Amino acid sequence: DAWRFQPVTDAPIDMRCRGQVTPTSGRLSYEVFVEELIAGPEPTIYADVLCSVDGHKAFHARRVGLKLVPDWPMSADAGLLGRFTEPAFPGARPAASVRTEKGDFTFDYRSLLACAWGRPSEAFGPMYARYDGPPDFVPMAVPRLPGPPYHFLTRVVDVQGPIGEPKPGASVVVEYDIPADSWYFAENGARSMPYCVLLEAALQPCGWLASYVGGALGDSEVMFRNLDGTGTLKAELLDNAGILRSEVKLTKVSRSAGMTLVGFDVQCFLGDRLVYDMTTMFGFFPPDALKNQVGLGVSPADKALLERESNFSADLTARSGPYYERSARLPGSKLDMLERITGYWPGEGSHGLGAMRGEKRVRSGDWYFKAHFFQDPVQPGSLGIEAMIQLLQLWMLEQGLDAGIPDARFEPIALDQALTWKYRGQVVPHNDTVTTTLEITEQRVENGSALCVANASLWVDGIRIYEAQNLGMRIVSGAPPSSLKQRAGSTEHNSENAARSSSAGTGQLTERYSLQATPWLADHCPTYARPALPMMSVVDLLGRAVEDAARPLQLVRLKDVQLAGWIDFDGDQERVLRTEVTALPDQGNLKAFRVVLFDVSEAEPAQLAAAVALAGQRPAAPAALPKLSGDTLEDPYAAARLFHGPAFQLLKRATEAPLPAATVGASAVLDAGAAAVPHGLLHPALLDAGLHAIPHDRLERWAAVPPGRVGYPARVLEFNVYAPMPQQGEVRCEVRADGFLLEPDLPRFRLQWIGEHGVSAEMLLAEACFPQGKLGALPPLERRAFLRDKRYVPGASLSRQSGGDTRLSQAEADASNWMPGTLEAVYGTANAGRIAVHEHVAAREQLHPGLLPDGLPLTRPRVVAGRDGDDYLVRDAESSPVAERLDLSSVRNHWTAALGVNGSWLGSDLWEGLIERFVERVVLTAPDAFYALAGKPAIYVANHQVQIESLLITNLLSALSGTQVVTMANAKHEKRWIGWILRSLFSYPGARDPRAIVYFDQSAPDSMFHILADLKQRLSQGDSFFVHAQGTRAQSCREATSKLSSLFVDLAVEQNLPIVPVRFSGGLPVEPCEGKLEFPVGFGRQDYWVGEPIAPEVLSALPYAARRSHVLDAINGLGPAPHGESPHPPDPNFEGEVRRWMQLSGVDEVRATLLMTLVQRVRRAELAGQLGVFDVEEPAAETVALVRAVQTGTLAAPGPLSEWLRALATELCGNQPLQPARVDPMGAA
Repeated sequence: DAWRFQPVTDAPIDMRCRGQVTPTSGRLSYEVFVEELIAGPEPTIYADVLCSVDGHKAFHARRVGLKLVPDWPMSADAGLLGRFTEPAFPGARPAASVRTEKGDFTFDYRSLLACAWGRPSEAFGPMYARYDGPPDFVPMAVPRLPGPPYHFLTRVVDVQGPIGEPKPGASVVVEYDIPADSWYFAENGARSMPYCVLLEAALQPCGWLASYVGGALGDSEVMFRNLDGTGTLKAELLDNAGILRSEVKLTKVSRSAGMTLVGFDVQCFLGDRLVYDMTTMFGFFPPDALKNQVGLGVSPADKALLERESNFSADLTARSGPYYERSARLPGSKLDMLERITGYWPGEGSHGLGAMRGEKRVRSGDWYFKAHFFQDPVQPGSLGIEAMIQLLQLWMLEQGLDAGIPDARFEPIALDQALTWKYRGQVVPHNDTVTTTLEITEQRVENGSALCVANASLWVDGIRIYEAQNLGMRIVSGAPPSSLKQRAGSTEHNSENAARSSSAGTGQLTERYSLQATPWLADHCPTYARPALPMMSVVDLLGRAVEDAARPLQLVRLKDVQLAGWIDFDGDQERVLRTEVTALPDQGNLKAFRVVLFDVSEAEPAQLAAAVALAGQRPAAPAALPKLSGDTLEDPYAAARLFHGPAFQLLKRATEAPLPAATVGASAVLDAGAAAVPHGLLHPALLDAGLHAIPHDRLERWAAVPPGRVGYPARVLEFNVYAPMPQQGEVRCEVRADGFLLEPDLPRFRLQWIGEHGVSAEMLLAEACFPQGKLGALPPLERRAFLRDKRYVPGASLSRQSGGDTRLSQAEADASNWMPGTLEAVYGTANAGRIAVHEHVAAREQLHPGLLPDGLPLTRPRVVAGRDGDDYLVRDAESSPVAERLDLSSVRNHWTAALGVNGSWLGSDLWEGLIERFVERVVLTAPDAFYALAGKPAIYVANHQVQIESLLITNLLSALSGTQVVTMANAKHEKRWIGWILRSLFSYPGARDPRAIVYFDQSAPDSMFHILADLKQRLSQGDSFFVHAQGTRAQSCREATSKLSSLFVDLAVEQNLPIVPVRFSGGLPVEPCEGKLEFPVGFGRQDYWVGEPIAPEVLSALPYAARRSHVLDAINGLGPAPHGESPHPPDPNFEGEVRRWMQLSGVDEVRATLLMTLVQRVRRAELAGQLGVFDVEEPAAETVALVRAVQTGTLAAPGPLSEWLRALATELCGNQPLQPARVDPMGAA
């Protein structure tokens, strides 16, 4: 809602700088120490900010103030209007104006967008200025229009009636320029305007007129809601429809008890043709009137349909399968309004024809809440109708009513069938579940079509709030009429910015591309590294620009389409592409053009592609190439032969005839309707899919190309269009090797796309061959695992590794970076020296180099790097007997601050000693995602191998995540050594008890509810939670985790928190041990794996039973596979020390281990001093005193520490009294 951050003004900040960040620095960390929080009206925080470089404090800012302030979206984002503005379509009328006290006010697109996201005065002029409010005041909400992408008005062209006077008779005429490439055409099951969009386009002018006449003016806040209506669709609206004109008349105004009811007559036209007719009623309501909705009346039959059980269910969340892959299909993405079918009863219902039920979870992040409305998020009623429509479509598909209808598709809603709806409630972000029910009232198949009519209801959390009577849906044959001029580009709104010249022979087309606006780009990453616009999309761009400029002529041919380079995208980068068309001399009876594609994102345009084009009357198609016989190709997507994601996976099957066949090539079958890429003029995804039958990474199978090369489309030598590209159904594509443009680097291929009526298009293509490089030469599945999934693959490396040395030159690295950004995406850098270091450490640690260094947050690199000629040379540093393997400064800093003790104390020595002793490494498999959670609560769920891990992981996760992590343990441990050591440490004079563990008594299961209540409170305060999934320790390292209480998954979903999977490995033997272990077997070490957080939205979208499996799979998928896991090597020397002290003192294994850990810490510090090594952490004075007491029998501890230290020493010494005669554990070897 456009709140933004702003520094607190007029408040001085003291800043001190005592260090610097240089290229050799390893980690820059920021710590925020909150001093004051002010709730409102403008939430404000004051905090100290501390920056540390490699553990050293470098910068401190005292009492930095930051606050949240309200703003208007159009004011806060200066580029907002430009992104959603498109030049008027040909034939558009000028926007209307009214005279106000401050001059003429024009109701253009800017004012209409302000109705959604701007100051009210920017929408209607000074009449609404009272609601603007000063910048430091939260303004009173006024009724709004929806914002993009659910805003379907372009300009008001006529308005009758005085502004500010709510009287019947007022009217308005509104135009909406229907964008050919709008998201709803791409996402609908067929390329016609969905009924929910048309309904909105008809209803939104009613809302505008109601505000224009002053229906919202008053001293109190009101909400605007549609109540009921009846509408009839007369004709479908296609992607080439042009301008939709809506004529709206205010017919009724009634005020009563603080509410105002307004009625409207609406007619919508395309030119002079009536396409939609509607009467409807709205109301202005005070907010309190909407809070306690009672809904519509509920009959026993209604309630029974809502609650009855069914043995039929279907999960729709994958958006795949029979409902989405046949010719008549459900829509996708934003239009998805059902997630599950929960009931299907053929032959039942009040008419005996059948009934059905579906549902969808409400999520506060659902896109339509942001669009509908600013300061008043509510689900559009039209999307409730869309849910009913989709449920009726599901019924028809389940009934098989599309069978026998060629090229079957759904109408948006049954034409000429009046629909009546009634709304008596709303769906808001805090609701949980929307359920849709329907009963079939009519069903028939006739004249090559099928019709179903139903009565439907929509329920939210058990309340019936919508009903629709006479809801009709028809399946018909064939693509929507005249729907062939489809345009590609943004699936949202950006390619609606196309500027079309009206002068014949010249023109330009401007479109915006980004991962946000055109998300299908993410499925086209040639090296799995960064997205790039496919060459076939460039071909479509050029073709569309030519056809726009040449109207009414049609595109006939493109010649010599050449790319200047990759059109790639870095992160959130937006590219603005402009295609310019200029006339050339005619070629016979065809018009000729020069067409050039520019990137105009920057001040200086850059040419990206160029071609010559011919337009005129299309010639007759040539004969189709015959099908080839040969071997059936394996699925190139599953086999990782191709990098293309789901949006481009149109190849269904193919047969290949490689060398030495007389005719080399392939015969492929493509699914024209499967693409998530806008179809445009030439269906670029279909063109691209034709290339998928070419063995790009094995071109030597088809031509005399040296092995080790990979081909990418580089030049379209000729592209001929004979008929509109097919939009649905199976399309045959014949591909042939066709020699070379330049041997051996530019092999040539001929392709034909063959539809039901013959050849639609033919292309002569040249590919450019690049060296595969060491990474590209990996087997395909390993290549994808390494490049895309960032998984460790043995031998996957750019560098040369031999005899402990790792070598890499910059030239070698650059050779694998021919696709810009590849190395940066894989390694985080293109610098060969850094890559060599990453690969050296990665080979040693058996991790993906892209995880480094952040993926090993505690591990010291222990390498020496330098130059040897052109090579960067990396090898392991010489080990020191006192070297610290792990950098635990972050752990130390966190816990000294959390406990309120000095940096050097015995507890720190013990924790760090145990971590050094028993933790081999901590691995973050998704470091960016983990650090994005910094300071935020999360639920960590892990397997369970040995007892010590439960304590150490709490310490480590608390320090790494910046939150206090609370562990749940069995109540029996409170009276065992875990409870004792925690009580001992947290009773240290001056220390605070962080309440880092909660105990659950399994004999009193009801206590879990009290524990969960306390946990919820702590989670809400910013603490995190850790729990072992299995609850009890395993006895073999090859035992997978198989149990997890649903309580913890439910807690994550309820509290809207991520679950972070954690796995301990290497701590148990292969053969099951006797009993449960306190420490890793043989006193070895473990790896601690921390996985990618699982968002609560991901869990809530899964069926309930699948949520636990999803978490368990994530845990078992970390680190080595359970079936192949082995323990880490034992440490017999340390074990010997522990056993000797147990024998001498009579203490148990745990106490002996704790003491020997402290002994080793003191011993290492003394050895460091003898060797002249000064970067080893000195143990605390009380640690030294304790070890000396064990050695000498005399405990020397100052003041308040004496009693505390004596109690601890007594526990660790057992039956050995503190007396001078003593076996020296310091001397134990």
